[in-house]
Amino acid sequence: MEDAWDYNIDTQIVLDISELYKGDLNAIGADSYVEKVLTEWVYKSFSISEWEQDDVPIEFTYAGSRVTASFSFELCDDSKEEAESFVDYCIRTSPFPDGIRYFNHAREATETGADRH
Repeated sequence: MEDAWDYNIDTQIVLDISELYKGDLNAIGADSYVEKVLTEWVYKSFSISEWEQDDVPIEFTYAGSRVTASFSFELCDDSKEEAESFVDYCIRTSPFPDGIRYFNHAREATETGADRH
Protein backbone atom coordinates (compact mmCIF):
# COMPACT_ATOMS: atom_id res chain seq x y z
CA MET A 1 0.00 0.00 0.00
CA GLU A 2 1.35 3.41 -0.98
CA ASP A 3 1.76 6.21 1.50
CA ALA A 4 -0.75 9.04 1.28
CA TRP A 5 0.40 12.62 1.74
CA ASP A 6 -1.37 15.85 2.54
CA TYR A 7 -1.18 18.43 -0.24
CA ASN A 8 -2.16 22.07 -0.38
CA ILE A 9 -3.58 22.74 -3.84
CA ASP A 10 -3.53 26.31 -5.16
CA THR A 11 -6.21 26.57 -7.83
CA GLN A 12 -7.20 29.25 -10.33
CA ILE A 13 -10.20 28.80 -12.62
CA VAL A 14 -10.78 31.37 -15.39
CA LEU A 15 -14.36 31.67 -16.60
CA ASP A 16 -16.12 33.62 -19.34
CA ILE A 17 -19.10 35.54 -17.98
CA SER A 18 -19.95 37.60 -21.09
CA GLU A 19 -23.36 35.88 -21.41
CA LEU A 20 -24.42 37.32 -18.05
CA TYR A 21 -23.99 40.89 -19.27
CA LYS A 22 -26.41 40.32 -22.16
CA GLY A 23 -29.39 39.83 -19.84
CA ASP A 24 -31.02 42.00 -17.23
CA LEU A 25 -28.08 41.96 -14.83
CA ASN A 26 -25.95 45.09 -14.72
CA ALA A 27 -22.22 44.76 -14.09
CA ILE A 28 -22.54 45.03 -10.31
CA GLY A 29 -25.45 42.60 -10.21
CA ALA A 30 -23.61 40.17 -12.47
CA ASP A 31 -20.47 40.27 -10.32
CA SER A 32 -22.47 39.63 -7.16
CA TYR A 33 -24.34 36.76 -8.86
CA VAL A 34 -21.08 35.28 -10.19
CA GLU A 35 -19.44 35.28 -6.78
CA LYS A 36 -22.46 33.66 -5.13
CA VAL A 37 -22.97 30.87 -7.67
CA LEU A 38 -19.25 30.18 -8.17
CA THR A 39 -18.66 29.95 -4.43
CA GLU A 40 -21.45 27.38 -4.22
CA TRP A 41 -20.10 25.58 -7.31
CA VAL A 42 -16.53 25.37 -5.91
CA TYR A 43 -17.64 24.03 -2.53
CA LYS A 44 -19.94 21.45 -4.11
CA SER A 45 -17.64 20.39 -6.97
CA PHE A 46 -14.56 20.02 -4.78
CA SER A 47 -16.49 18.32 -1.94
CA ILE A 48 -15.60 21.05 0.55
CA SER A 49 -17.84 20.46 3.53
CA GLU A 50 -19.76 23.20 5.28
CA TRP A 51 -17.41 23.12 8.28
CA GLU A 52 -14.34 23.47 5.99
CA GLN A 53 -15.66 26.44 3.98
CA ASP A 54 -14.25 29.08 6.34
CA ASP A 55 -10.79 27.61 5.66
CA VAL A 56 -11.24 27.87 1.87
CA PRO A 57 -11.90 31.50 0.99
CA ILE A 58 -12.31 32.28 -2.70
CA GLU A 59 -10.85 35.42 -4.25
CA PHE A 60 -12.45 36.79 -7.44
CA THR A 61 -10.54 38.89 -9.96
CA TYR A 62 -12.35 40.48 -12.92
CA ALA A 63 -10.80 41.33 -16.29
CA GLY A 64 -13.33 42.36 -18.93
CA SER A 65 -15.74 39.48 -19.53
CA ARG A 66 -13.62 36.99 -17.56
CA VAL A 67 -13.42 36.21 -13.88
CA THR A 68 -10.73 34.23 -12.10
CA ALA A 69 -11.70 32.31 -8.98
CA SER A 70 -8.59 31.61 -6.86
CA PHE A 71 -8.59 29.35 -3.82
CA SER A 72 -6.48 26.79 -1.95
CA PHE A 73 -7.58 23.62 -0.25
CA GLU A 74 -6.02 20.57 1.36
CA LEU A 75 -6.29 17.05 0.03
CA CYS A 76 -4.79 13.72 1.04
CA ASP A 77 -3.62 11.71 -1.97
CA ASP A 78 -0.97 9.24 -3.14
CA SER A 79 1.11 11.72 -5.17
CA LYS A 80 1.35 15.32 -6.35
CA GLU A 81 0.13 14.25 -9.79
CA GLU A 82 -2.93 12.50 -8.33
CA ALA A 83 -3.74 15.53 -6.19
CA GLU A 84 -3.53 17.86 -9.20
CA SER A 85 -5.59 15.50 -11.36
CA PHE A 86 -8.37 15.76 -8.76
CA VAL A 87 -8.77 19.43 -9.73
CA ASP A 88 -8.94 18.50 -13.42
CA TYR A 89 -11.56 15.85 -12.67
CA CYS A 90 -13.73 18.22 -10.61
CA ILE A 91 -13.71 20.84 -13.35
CA ARG A 92 -14.36 18.32 -16.12
CA THR A 93 -17.27 16.58 -14.40
CA SER A 94 -19.12 19.45 -12.71
CA PRO A 95 -21.43 21.50 -14.94
CA PHE A 96 -20.96 25.24 -14.61
CA PRO A 97 -23.87 27.51 -13.65
CA ASP A 98 -25.99 28.99 -16.46
CA GLY A 99 -24.33 31.89 -18.28
CA ILE A 100 -20.84 30.95 -17.08
CA ARG A 101 -18.45 29.16 -19.44
CA TYR A 102 -15.13 27.50 -18.68
CA PHE A 103 -12.04 29.20 -20.18
CA ASN A 104 -9.01 27.57 -18.51
CA HIS A 105 -7.47 26.67 -15.17
CA ALA A 106 -4.19 26.18 -13.34
CA ARG A 107 -3.34 24.17 -10.25
CA GLU A 108 -0.23 23.46 -8.20
CA ALA A 109 -0.03 20.91 -5.40
CA THR A 110 2.50 21.39 -2.62
CA GLU A 111 3.24 18.63 -0.14
CA THR A 112 2.58 19.73 3.43
CA GLY A 113 4.82 17.07 4.94
CA ALA A 114 2.12 15.07 6.68
CA ASP A 115 2.36 11.37 5.82
CA ARG A 116 -0.72 9.19 6.25
CA HIS A 117 -0.47 5.42 5.95
